[in-house]
Amino acid sequence: MPGWLPGAVLGAAALASGLLAGLLWGFACAVVPGMRRAGPDAAVAVFRGVNAVIVRPVFLLVLLGAPVLAAAGVGLAAAGAPVAVPWAAAGLAGVLATLAVTSAVNVPINDRLARAALDGADARRSAWAQVDGAWHRANRARTATATAGTALLLVAAQLAA
Repeated sequence: MPGWLPGAVLGAAALASGLLAGLLWGFACAVVPGMRRAGPDAAVAVFRGVNAVIVRPVFLLVLLGAPVLAAAGVGLAAAGAPVAVPWAAAGLAGVLATLAVTSAVNVPINDRLARAALDGADARRSAWAQVDGAWHRANRARTATATAGTALLLVAAQLAA
């Protein structure tokens, strides 16, 4: 195995995790607060629009590529740069935690919001209240896990280089 490979794979994992963290940070800092100002009807319409376009190959490549690259980086580091393994494993845990929160909390709320957007103003207000509460809290948590995962993977990449 080339000596540069563990660091390169861990660097790619950090890049993917960082892209994801940035997207989530943007939602936490600007998108959700902006939708809050627009009111429930506009917010639900925008959120539905975002959900309709986000699940695309380039997004899925980053979302699913980050844990695959991080796991590969752990394995490669174990074989060629053992000092990086604890950092890489912790980074992988951060990336996996991000996926877990997304799957367990954010996606089900997104799905409910998509259905509620067709059920009238009261349903939209109720659905938006859930986004503004549970979804936003979960988004802040996954922003933190993705950011921590990125930082840990960067340390691992540097140690493996």
